[in-house]
Amino acid sequence: MADNNNDSRNSDRLPTTDDMAAESRRRVNDIVAQKWIIEERVPPYRYPGDTSPGHRLPPLGVPLEQAFTAHVACTRREIWRSGELSDEVRILREKNDLLERHNDRLEKQVETLRLQVSQLMSQHGQMVDVMHEHDGRITENRVANEETQAMVQASEAMLNAWVAQFIEEPPQDDGPQFEVNDLEEGDFDEDLNEDPEEDDADGDSDRSNGSNGKGCSFKSFLNCHPHKFKSTEGVVGMLRWVEKVESVFAMCECADENRVKFATGTLEGPALTWWNTHVQTLGLDGANSMSWTDFTRILQEEYCLRDEIRKLEAEFWVLKMVGSEIEQYCTRFHEF
Repeated sequence: MADNNNDSRNSDRLPTTDDMAAESRRRVNDIVAQKWIIEERVPPYRYPGDTSPGHRLPPLGVPLEQAFTAHVACTRREIWRSGELSDEVRILREKNDLLERHNDRLEKQVETLRLQVSQLMSQHGQMVDVMHEHDGRITENRVANEETQAMVQASEAMLNAWVAQFIEEPPQDDGPQFEVNDLEEGDFDEDLNEDPEEDDADGDSDRSNGSNGKGCSFKSFLNCHPHKFKSTEGVVGMLRWVEKVESVFAMCECADENRVKFATGTLEGPALTWWNTHVQTLGLDGANSMSWTDFTRILQEEYCLRDEIRKLEAEFWVLKMVGSEIEQYCTRFHEF
Protein backbone atom coordinates (compact mmCIF):
# COMPACT_ATOMS: atom_id res chain seq x y z
CA MET A 1 0.00 0.00 0.00
CA ALA A 2 2.85 2.25 0.94
CA ASP A 3 4.68 1.41 -2.27
CA ASN A 4 1.66 2.40 -4.31
CA ASN A 5 1.50 5.74 -2.58
CA ASN A 6 5.16 6.42 -3.33
CA ASP A 7 4.65 5.58 -6.99
CA SER A 8 1.70 7.91 -7.16
CA ARG A 9 3.68 10.72 -5.60
CA ASN A 10 6.57 10.19 -8.02
CA SER A 11 4.16 10.23 -10.93
CA ASP A 12 2.66 13.48 -9.70
CA ARG A 13 6.07 15.14 -9.67
CA LEU A 14 6.72 15.44 -13.46
CA PRO A 15 9.73 17.54 -14.63
CA THR A 16 8.95 21.09 -15.68
CA THR A 17 10.16 22.84 -18.86
CA ASP A 18 12.79 24.77 -16.98
CA ASP A 19 14.08 21.61 -15.42
CA MET A 20 14.31 19.98 -18.83
CA ALA A 21 16.08 22.99 -20.34
CA ALA A 22 18.55 23.06 -17.48
CA GLU A 23 19.16 19.36 -17.84
CA SER A 24 19.68 19.76 -21.59
CA ARG A 25 22.18 22.55 -21.09
CA ARG A 26 24.04 20.46 -18.53
CA ARG A 27 24.22 17.52 -20.88
CA VAL A 28 25.29 19.74 -23.83
CA ASN A 29 28.04 21.27 -21.75
CA ASP A 30 29.20 17.87 -20.65
CA ILE A 31 29.25 16.59 -24.21
CA VAL A 32 30.90 19.75 -25.60
CA ALA A 33 33.57 19.47 -22.95
CA GLN A 34 34.53 16.07 -24.23
CA LYS A 35 37.78 16.07 -26.18
CA TRP A 36 36.62 13.92 -29.03
CA ILE A 37 33.87 16.38 -29.98
CA ILE A 38 36.14 19.39 -30.01
CA GLU A 39 39.07 17.79 -31.87
CA GLU A 40 37.71 15.00 -34.07
CA ARG A 41 34.06 14.19 -34.07
CA VAL A 42 32.62 17.67 -34.71
CA PRO A 43 32.95 18.48 -38.43
CA PRO A 44 33.89 22.05 -39.45
CA TYR A 45 31.18 24.40 -40.63
CA ARG A 46 30.52 24.30 -44.36
CA TYR A 47 29.28 27.43 -46.05
CA PRO A 48 26.67 27.25 -48.81
CA GLY A 49 28.34 26.34 -52.07
CA ASP A 50 31.27 24.66 -50.34
CA THR A 51 32.21 21.52 -52.35
CA SER A 52 35.13 20.39 -50.22
CA PRO A 53 34.89 16.78 -48.98
CA GLY A 54 33.66 16.27 -45.47
CA HIS A 55 30.51 15.57 -43.53
CA ARG A 56 28.11 18.19 -42.45
CA LEU A 57 26.81 16.00 -39.67
CA PRO A 58 28.47 13.52 -37.41
CA PRO A 59 28.81 9.98 -38.74
CA LEU A 60 25.90 7.64 -38.55
CA GLY A 61 25.44 5.84 -35.34
CA VAL A 62 26.27 8.86 -33.23
CA PRO A 63 23.68 9.31 -30.53
CA LEU A 64 21.20 12.12 -30.96
CA GLU A 65 22.52 14.02 -28.01
CA GLN A 66 26.02 13.93 -29.41
CA ALA A 67 24.79 15.09 -32.83
CA PHE A 68 22.85 17.93 -31.24
CA THR A 69 25.87 18.84 -29.18
CA ALA A 70 28.02 18.88 -32.33
CA HIS A 71 25.49 21.18 -33.98
CA VAL A 72 25.57 23.47 -30.96
CA ALA A 73 29.37 23.54 -31.10
CA CYS A 74 29.31 24.47 -34.81
CA THR A 75 26.72 27.13 -34.10
CA ARG A 76 28.85 28.56 -31.34
CA ARG A 77 31.79 28.55 -33.67
CA GLU A 78 29.72 30.42 -36.28
CA ILE A 79 28.52 32.90 -33.70
CA TRP A 80 32.07 33.55 -32.55
CA ARG A 81 33.22 34.02 -36.11
CA SER A 82 30.22 36.22 -36.85
CA GLY A 83 31.19 38.33 -33.86
CA GLU A 84 34.68 38.74 -35.25
CA LEU A 85 33.24 39.66 -38.65
CA SER A 86 30.86 42.08 -36.98
CA ASP A 87 33.79 43.76 -35.27
CA GLU A 88 35.62 43.98 -38.56
CA VAL A 89 32.51 45.34 -40.25
CA ARG A 90 32.08 47.89 -37.46
CA ILE A 91 35.69 48.98 -37.79
CA LEU A 92 35.36 49.17 -41.55
CA ARG A 93 32.11 51.12 -41.17
CA GLU A 94 33.81 53.59 -38.83
CA LYS A 95 36.69 53.95 -41.27
CA ASN A 96 34.20 54.40 -44.09
CA ASP A 97 32.36 57.09 -42.12
CA LEU A 98 35.65 58.83 -41.42
CA LEU A 99 36.60 58.65 -45.09
CA GLU A 100 33.18 59.96 -46.10
CA ARG A 101 33.51 62.91 -43.73
CA HIS A 102 36.99 63.57 -45.04
CA ASN A 103 35.67 63.27 -48.58
CA ASP A 104 32.90 65.75 -47.77
CA ARG A 105 35.45 68.21 -46.44
CA LEU A 106 37.56 67.73 -49.55
CA GLU A 107 34.53 68.27 -51.77
CA LYS A 108 33.72 71.49 -49.89
CA GLN A 109 37.31 72.63 -50.26
CA VAL A 110 37.26 71.76 -53.95
CA GLU A 111 34.03 73.73 -54.37
CA THR A 112 35.55 76.68 -52.51
CA LEU A 113 38.68 76.49 -54.64
CA ARG A 114 36.57 76.25 -57.79
CA LEU A 115 34.66 79.38 -56.73
CA GLN A 116 37.89 81.21 -55.94
CA VAL A 117 39.35 80.20 -59.30
CA SER A 118 36.21 81.49 -61.01
CA GLN A 119 36.49 84.79 -59.14
CA LEU A 120 40.18 85.05 -59.96
CA MET A 121 39.46 84.38 -63.62
CA SER A 122 36.81 87.09 -63.60
CA GLN A 123 39.18 89.53 -61.88
CA HIS A 124 41.91 88.59 -64.33
CA GLY A 125 39.59 89.33 -67.23
CA GLN A 126 38.67 92.69 -65.70
CA MET A 127 42.33 93.51 -65.11
CA VAL A 128 43.15 92.60 -68.69
CA ASP A 129 40.36 94.89 -69.90
CA VAL A 130 41.61 97.70 -67.66
CA MET A 131 45.17 97.18 -68.89
CA HIS A 132 44.01 97.31 -72.51
CA GLU A 133 42.05 100.47 -71.74
CA HIS A 134 45.06 102.02 -70.01
CA ASP A 135 47.31 101.03 -72.90
CA GLY A 136 44.90 102.73 -75.27
CA ARG A 137 44.81 105.85 -73.12
CA ILE A 138 48.60 105.88 -72.81
CA THR A 139 48.89 105.62 -76.57
CA GLU A 140 46.35 108.41 -77.04
CA ASN A 141 48.12 110.57 -74.47
CA ARG A 142 51.47 109.90 -76.11
CA VAL A 143 50.10 110.87 -79.51
CA ALA A 144 48.39 113.93 -78.02
CA ASN A 145 51.60 114.88 -76.23
CA GLU A 146 53.59 114.58 -79.44
CA GLU A 147 51.00 116.65 -81.27
CA THR A 148 51.03 119.23 -78.48
CA GLN A 149 54.82 119.43 -78.57
CA ALA A 150 54.72 119.85 -82.32
CA MET A 151 52.08 122.56 -81.97
CA VAL A 152 54.10 124.30 -79.25
CA GLN A 153 57.24 124.20 -81.37
CA ALA A 154 55.30 125.52 -84.34
CA SER A 155 53.73 128.25 -82.21
CA GLU A 156 57.12 129.22 -80.78
CA ALA A 157 58.59 129.42 -84.25
CA MET A 158 55.57 131.41 -85.43
CA LEU A 159 55.72 133.73 -82.44
CA ASN A 160 59.47 134.23 -82.74
CA ALA A 161 59.12 135.03 -86.40
CA TRP A 162 56.24 137.36 -85.62
CA VAL A 163 58.20 139.13 -82.87
CA ALA A 164 61.27 139.32 -85.07
CA GLN A 165 59.44 141.23 -87.76
CA PHE A 166 58.60 143.95 -85.24
CA ILE A 167 62.02 144.06 -83.63
CA GLU A 168 63.94 143.96 -86.88
CA GLU A 169 65.39 147.31 -87.73
CA PRO A 170 63.70 148.84 -90.78
CA PRO A 171 65.85 149.08 -93.89
CA GLN A 172 67.71 152.31 -94.37
CA ASP A 173 66.63 154.60 -97.11
CA ASP A 174 69.23 154.97 -99.83
CA GLY A 175 68.05 158.52 -100.50
CA PRO A 176 69.85 161.64 -99.41
CA GLN A 177 70.77 161.89 -95.75
CA PHE A 178 69.78 164.97 -93.81
CA GLU A 179 71.45 166.59 -90.87
CA VAL A 180 69.49 166.44 -87.63
CA ASN A 181 69.71 169.16 -85.02
CA ASP A 182 69.97 168.12 -81.40
CA LEU A 183 66.85 168.51 -79.34
CA GLU A 184 66.82 170.97 -76.57
CA GLU A 185 65.56 170.06 -73.13
CA GLY A 186 62.55 172.26 -73.67
CA ASP A 187 61.37 169.98 -76.46
CA PHE A 188 60.52 167.25 -73.91
CA ASP A 189 58.56 169.67 -71.78
CA GLU A 190 55.94 170.17 -74.44
CA ASP A 191 52.44 168.94 -73.78
CA LEU A 192 51.76 165.84 -75.87
CA ASN A 193 48.08 166.74 -76.04
CA GLU A 194 48.89 170.16 -77.46
CA ASP A 195 48.19 170.73 -81.12
CA PRO A 196 51.51 170.33 -82.90
CA GLU A 197 50.38 172.86 -85.52
CA GLU A 198 50.44 175.69 -82.99
CA ASP A 199 53.58 177.79 -83.11
CA ASP A 200 55.46 178.94 -80.05
CA ALA A 201 58.27 181.37 -79.68
CA ASP A 202 60.67 178.98 -81.40
CA GLY A 203 58.28 178.04 -84.16
CA ASP A 204 60.10 179.96 -86.79
CA SER A 205 63.30 178.09 -86.17
CA ASP A 206 61.47 174.75 -86.21
CA ARG A 207 59.88 175.58 -89.52
CA SER A 208 63.12 176.70 -90.85
CA ASN A 209 64.74 173.41 -89.83
CA GLY A 210 61.97 171.45 -91.49
CA SER A 211 61.99 173.57 -94.61
CA ASN A 212 65.73 173.34 -94.93
CA GLY A 213 65.44 169.52 -95.26
CA LYS A 214 67.80 168.77 -92.38
CA GLY A 215 65.76 165.85 -90.97
CA CYS A 216 62.73 165.64 -88.71
CA SER A 217 62.29 167.40 -85.41
CA PHE A 218 60.48 166.14 -82.36
CA LYS A 219 57.49 168.25 -83.33
CA SER A 220 57.35 166.77 -86.81
CA PHE A 221 57.65 163.37 -85.15
CA LEU A 222 54.63 164.19 -82.99
CA ASN A 223 52.74 165.43 -86.03
CA CYS A 224 52.62 161.81 -87.22
CA HIS A 225 50.70 160.93 -84.04
CA PRO A 226 52.78 158.05 -82.66
CA HIS A 227 51.15 155.87 -80.06
CA LYS A 228 51.84 156.30 -76.37
CA PHE A 229 53.05 153.41 -74.28
CA LYS A 230 52.40 152.89 -70.55
CA SER A 231 53.50 149.22 -70.26
CA THR A 232 50.01 148.24 -69.10
CA GLU A 233 49.00 147.21 -72.61
CA GLY A 234 50.89 143.92 -72.40
CA VAL A 235 53.08 142.26 -74.98
CA VAL A 236 50.72 142.92 -77.88
CA GLY A 237 50.41 146.60 -76.96
CA MET A 238 54.19 146.95 -76.70
CA LEU A 239 54.72 145.35 -80.11
CA ARG A 240 52.04 147.56 -81.63
CA TRP A 241 53.74 150.62 -80.15
CA VAL A 242 57.11 149.55 -81.60
CA GLU A 243 55.50 148.94 -84.98
CA LYS A 244 53.77 152.32 -84.96
CA VAL A 245 56.93 154.18 -83.87
CA GLU A 246 58.98 152.51 -86.60
CA SER A 247 56.38 153.48 -89.19
CA VAL A 248 56.58 157.08 -87.93
CA PHE A 249 60.37 156.92 -88.18
CA ALA A 250 60.02 155.87 -91.80
CA MET A 251 57.57 158.66 -92.58
CA CYS A 252 59.65 161.33 -90.85
CA GLU A 253 62.95 159.98 -92.10
CA CYS A 254 64.18 160.08 -88.54
CA ALA A 255 67.91 159.58 -88.03
CA ASP A 256 69.15 156.62 -86.05
CA GLU A 257 70.70 158.73 -83.30
CA ASN A 258 67.35 160.43 -82.59
CA ARG A 259 65.09 157.40 -82.64
CA VAL A 260 65.47 156.44 -78.99
CA LYS A 261 65.25 160.08 -77.94
CA PHE A 262 62.01 160.66 -79.86
CA ALA A 263 60.43 157.28 -79.03
CA THR A 264 61.02 157.63 -75.28
CA GLY A 265 59.24 160.95 -75.44
CA THR A 266 55.98 159.01 -75.89
CA LEU A 267 56.44 156.85 -72.77
CA GLU A 268 54.04 157.37 -69.89
CA GLY A 269 53.35 155.93 -66.47
CA PRO A 270 55.29 152.79 -65.49
CA ALA A 271 57.09 152.70 -68.83
CA LEU A 272 58.44 156.23 -68.28
CA THR A 273 59.53 155.28 -64.76
CA TRP A 274 61.34 152.26 -66.16
CA TRP A 275 63.14 154.41 -68.75
CA ASN A 276 64.10 157.04 -66.17
CA THR A 277 65.79 154.26 -64.19
CA HIS A 278 67.93 153.46 -67.22
CA VAL A 279 68.66 157.15 -67.71
CA GLN A 280 69.90 157.41 -64.13
CA THR A 281 72.12 154.38 -64.69
CA LEU A 282 73.49 155.26 -68.15
CA GLY A 283 73.19 159.01 -68.05
CA LEU A 284 71.09 161.14 -70.39
CA ASP A 285 73.65 161.19 -73.18
CA GLY A 286 74.36 157.47 -72.90
CA ALA A 287 70.66 156.61 -72.87
CA ASN A 288 69.84 158.85 -75.86
CA SER A 289 72.81 157.55 -77.83
CA MET A 290 71.58 153.97 -77.49
CA SER A 291 70.76 152.30 -80.79
CA TRP A 292 67.19 151.48 -81.62
CA THR A 293 68.03 147.77 -81.76
CA ASP A 294 69.45 147.80 -78.23
CA PHE A 295 66.46 149.77 -77.00
CA THR A 296 63.95 147.30 -78.44
CA ARG A 297 66.03 144.45 -77.01
CA ILE A 298 65.92 145.74 -73.41
CA LEU A 299 62.28 146.67 -73.95
CA GLN A 300 61.52 143.11 -75.00
CA GLU A 301 63.47 141.70 -72.06
CA GLU A 302 61.39 143.84 -69.71
CA TYR A 303 57.91 143.36 -71.14
CA CYS A 304 58.07 140.24 -73.34
CA LEU A 305 58.37 137.82 -70.43
CA ARG A 306 58.28 134.11 -71.13
CA ASP A 307 55.17 133.68 -69.00
CA GLU A 308 53.35 136.29 -71.04
CA ILE A 309 54.40 134.61 -74.27
CA ARG A 310 53.15 131.27 -72.96
CA LYS A 311 49.82 132.85 -72.08
CA LEU A 312 49.56 134.18 -75.62
CA GLU A 313 50.45 130.75 -77.00
CA ALA A 314 47.82 129.09 -74.86
CA GLU A 315 45.21 131.64 -75.88
CA PHE A 316 46.20 131.23 -79.52
CA TRP A 317 45.71 127.45 -79.48
CA VAL A 318 42.30 127.65 -77.80
CA LEU A 319 41.09 130.55 -79.91
CA LYS A 320 37.71 129.67 -81.37
CA MET A 321 35.12 131.55 -83.31
CA VAL A 322 31.83 131.85 -81.44
CA GLY A 323 28.76 132.12 -83.62
CA SER A 324 29.22 134.58 -86.46
CA GLU A 325 31.86 136.77 -84.79
CA ILE A 326 34.14 136.45 -87.81
CA GLU A 327 35.50 139.98 -87.58
CA GLN A 328 36.44 139.70 -83.91
CA TYR A 329 37.99 136.29 -84.49
CA CYS A 330 40.09 137.53 -87.41
CA THR A 331 41.15 140.61 -85.46
CA ARG A 332 42.27 138.56 -82.49
CA PHE A 333 43.96 136.03 -84.77
CA HIS A 334 46.02 138.72 -86.48
CA GLU A 335 46.97 140.10 -83.09
CA PHE A 336 48.79 136.85 -82.45
